[in-house]
Amino acid sequence: MIDNLYIIGSIAVKDILDAIKNRFVIYQIIAVSIILFSIKGLGLILESPATQVFIFDPGGSDLARVIAESPGFDTRPAVSLLDLQSAISNMGFGLGAELGLEIPPDFDAQLENSNQPVLQGYVSWANRNKAAQIQAEMEAALLDLTGKNIIVNLDGNIITPPGDVGLFVGIVTMFAVTIILTIGIILVPSLVIEEKQDRTLEALLVSPASIGQVVAGKALAGTFYILVTALIVYLVYWSGIYNWGVTLLFVIGAVLFSVSLGLLFGVLFERQEEMTGWLSLVGVTITGTIFIKLMNLDLPALLDQLLSWLPPVALASIFWSSFSSQVDYQQVFFSFTVVVIFAGFLFGFIVWRLRQFDR
Repeated sequence: MIDNLYIIGSIAVKDILDAIKNRFVIYQIIAVSIILFSIKGLGLILESPATQVFIFDPGGSDLARVIAESPGFDTRPAVSLLDLQSAISNMGFGLGAELGLEIPPDFDAQLENSNQPVLQGYVSWANRNKAAQIQAEMEAALLDLTGKNIIVNLDGNIITPPGDVGLFVGIVTMFAVTIILTIGIILVPSLVIEEKQDRTLEALLVSPASIGQVVAGKALAGTFYILVTALIVYLVYWSGIYNWGVTLLFVIGAVLFSVSLGLLFGVLFERQEEMTGWLSLVGVTITGTIFIKLMNLDLPALLDQLLSWLPPVALASIFWSSFSSQVDYQQVFFSFTVVVIFAGFLFGFIVWRLRQFDR
């Protein structure tokens, strides 16, 4: 057992170091980091100096007018409480209003007759750690505007995204899933193809290393870089995650899919140039199928069901479920099973194909 792990580890370490020497993967990871953190920084740069607030005001209160006329606020009206909560739930990823206010229909009377009238405030789950700060700043601003100690109640009003993915979380999902999957699909085949071109794959197959150990070593090297990429993604979006158990399933599924498909390309092609077109097709397919599914287009039932059986769509479904408290666990496990079956089939084919080399 120890010898088996040693051989697999040796192959994996060699491949990890080879990828570093090649520098291509390092450049890819640096590029991913720059893009992700630039998007995060762009949100801060474009953020209005005025405090953005969603307001649901069914009674047409004077307070809503006072806030709207204040240069310190950029207000957005909500047509219903559900509309307000829905808008707030997907915020907190660097763009949009951080606070929603529900003004009761009789608030003007409360303002006159009460020393501490209460407003219901709403913040997103992603901003839960900033809730106390947001509350204090809003209460101080309301005191300046009205001269009254108005309480903004956030207890029980931390809103998570709904089960149906919102537009912004959908964009985050498509971008993040594509980046994580693409790293393995690009890296892993290059490791195998370089072994072929250097005539070292045959040497590995006639060494004490078994076919399964060779596959496991290559897979482990790819897994390392996929995990590095996933870590970068989650460093940017960690605050929005509600269910880390679902996140773990996504990462495992992403590794299985990306590594298995990368190994498949590695054993099928002899040169990098031969698979360039296929890699482009896979990248477009991943992004396109996720986009179509996220847009909730009115597709025929059969086509919509077929999309759910595609591993990238299944992984995207798991990814966005991790941001919501309304998780359909049956759907999550179905999606994970789709990925496991797909990866298992590819791994089986890869081992069979490598046995042909061994002969």
